Order: sequence, then structure tokens, then C-alpha cells
Amino acid sequence: MTNEYKSLTDEQVEQMYHDACRAVRTMSLAMSYNDRAYLKQRQRQLREEWIKREKRHNMSVLQLQKKS
Repeated sequence: MTNEYKSLTDEQVEQMYHDACRAVRTMSLAMSYNDRAYLKQRQRQLREEWIKREKRHNMSVLQLQKKS
């Protein structure tokens, strides 16, 4: 499976995640089940990518602190 977020910056992934959260919070009950499921799936994928990047960033910061 390829990472479709690979070419995006950390800030872009974070913004997309927040936009997805907003979309899930405001989705209508009249929306089809498939559309609602897709929005929730996309939100999960973005959250996982955002967390992965945050962990990688935090590890980098810790390594720099150890070298100092």
C-alpha cells in the first residue's frame, strides 16, 4: 500500500485532518451511509498519518537534545 500523503507537508496533513474532523462533526444524517463511512475512514487515515509524523518529529527532537 502506498502512502498517498507522502508528498504533503506536515502542516498540510494536519490541516486536512482538522478539515476531516470538521466534516465528520457536521455531516448530515440524510447523507448516504457510504459517504458517511468514507468521511470517517478518511478521518482515521489522516489521524494515523498525523500521529506517525508527530512521533517521528518528537523522536528527531529527542535525538537532537541528546547530542547537545
